Amino acid sequence: MIAGVHISVLVVIIGAGLALAPMMLFSTSCLYFIFMHFKGTKIYLLKTIAIGLLSVPVALLISILGFYYLISMAWLWAHRLFQKTYRRYFTKDLSDSHQDKVDDRPVDANTVIVHLVHGTFETEAPWTKPGSAMRKAIEDINPEAHLVRFNWSGGNTPGARTLAAKELADKILCSTSEQHYIVAHSHGGNIVREMSHFYPDTANKVRGVCLLSPPFLYRKVLSRSANRFLATNVFGFTFALLIPITALYLAFGLTEPAIIALCVPLAALLEIWLTKRCRNSFENEPQAPDDSVDYSSVEIIHAAGDEADSALRFSSFVHEACFGVLTQLNSASEIAHKKRHTPFILSYFILFLFGIYTLVISQTAEFFTLFVGLIMLVVLHLAMIRRKKSEPANVLIAAALPITIFSFWLATAKALAYGDWRLIFCPEMFVSSSETPTGSHQILKLGPVGDSDMVHSTHSHPDAVQNIANWIFASITGSQCRHTSKCEKCGNSLIHQD
Repeated sequence: MIAGVHISVLVVIIGAGLALAPMMLFSTSCLYFIFMHFKGTKIYLLKTIAIGLLSVPVALLISILGFYYLISMAWLWAHRLFQKTYRRYFTKDLSDSHQDKVDDRPVDANTVIVHLVHGTFETEAPWTKPGSAMRKAIEDINPEAHLVRFNWSGGNTPGARTLAAKELADKILCSTSEQHYIVAHSHGGNIVREMSHFYPDTANKVRGVCLLSPPFLYRKVLSRSANRFLATNVFGFTFALLIPITALYLAFGLTEPAIIALCVPLAALLEIWLTKRCRNSFENEPQAPDDSVDYSSVEIIHAAGDEADSALRFSSFVHEACFGVLTQLNSASEIAHKKRHTPFILSYFILFLFGIYTLVISQTAEFFTLFVGLIMLVVLHLAMIRRKKSEPANVLIAAALPITIFSFWLATAKALAYGDWRLIFCPEMFVSSSETPTGSHQILKLGPVGDSDMVHSTHSHPDAVQNIANWIFASITGSQCRHTSKCEKCGNSLIHQD
């Protein structure tokens, strides 16, 4: 060793040398990728910046509204618990008192029953209640029809829609009538679709369904091309979890960094555990055989400006862009494996030059630091050669870090939009939406009457309302108005198909 050097100095020299090797290897890897893959590096930077600019406001919005969301969910849970308790102990009718009852007119096999199904968060949807424009239009043309308001929880979760599909199916199957029609808005359409697959017996009674601005959800299991880079998702969750922990840490005036350091592996273990639970939940969940609506007569109406699936598709698109960048990094990793010795050779050369320089200027401590670094670099090189399977380069893993951080916030936004928290932890879950289900369907597109009709309100669009009434009338009677002007029978000025 170096004669007369204190042991603490030796420890510093050895520690600095050990840290120097990976730092040098990382730097030379960066230089290699920049100069040898300049176009790919430029595309990566542009995509990362674009995704980051979209992710920052999303992260701020989610952070601000996160606390409000938790309080709102707690209030809704308490409110529903109170209502359930009140109905149980203070009302004589223990059935679903929040549901409309079929009126006192006798019901037989030929009685026409029209179910009005609201969308998410609309348990008190005005268009489903007596006196609404929808009800008046249907009752005017179809006075014998019985209108029933189907009220479900309105929760934006797969579980809430699955439960609603079961309840609606039970109501239809238990009914004496064989003539059921359904008018469903927004996610009410997904309830109807799910019911058509999991309760196929309802098809014997459901004569037709009319879906208003439904965001049909598509959920598939994809084999992601990013492969091992998907494991870097743990960094996004860990970083996001450390934000509130650090805020609380500073708020209480704590100064010990070891506490924050301890939270890092704990957060990573929590992410791994949550990922495992979410994957098991998704794998054990019953899946519909396809994405169609399995009923004989399906009408779909959209009002321009009321495409709820547009916002859902946007959140899905931006999140999928993150997987696109990770796939790019995975491809770069496969190419880099063929030239995996190049960063080591560059590192040897740079360390050799600096070593010669430190000897010339008689900097002994610096020379031994470089020497330790050189030995560590050789060890890393030999370890890399001995490994049979290729692993992503450290520089590419580092390049994936900002993407995984952005991906977490975008996945959280998508989870909020689709109501499925498993989207945060299961990258193989692909979810998007469309205006139509699988199959051949015609969509009736209506222009907005005013700006108030452009925010998810197809159910109140006057043309949609009249078309629904006419559709029910045509389905019941087997005839359809073919007039293009005011019709004395239906009072409608729309063009009807033969």
